[in-house]
Amino acid sequence: MSGFADEVSVALREIASPGFEEESSGAGLDRLEPVCVHIDRHVAKPICLAELARMTGLGESAFSRLFKKGTGRTVPQYLNEVRTARACRLLAETDQTVNEIAAGCGYSSLANFQRQFQKVQHRPPLAYRCIVRRTR
Repeated sequence: MSGFADEVSVALREIASPGFEEESSGAGLDRLEPVCVHIDRHVAKPICLAELARMTGLGESAFSRLFKKGTGRTVPQYLNEVRTARACRLLAETDQTVNEIAAGCGYSSLANFQRQFQKVQHRPPLAYRCIVRRTR
């Protein structure tokens, strides 16, 4: 695994809850580095596949295959995990409302945020906040 892949894996594990585990094959990660940096820097904004594919000089299908091979996840899965990891950090460290956190993490719908958060964390955002703050 490249140095960048190690950094991504550590960063995601640090900001995500227990249970999140990076499963990267390492393939093509050097080419994906600018894409992952872009996603991290713009996670609160809408991110489209065509924009990411252009960054690598590939078509959308080829990019999607490379991304899946390099990260072990589809673009939507990866984006959701990054957004959820950021939401976990905000839930633990701030008093922002769930609605504010959802908007700040790139979700235009509170219902979709809660559904995606539950999918990754196996609990609703407020339950996650209570558990995290109780263990501090």
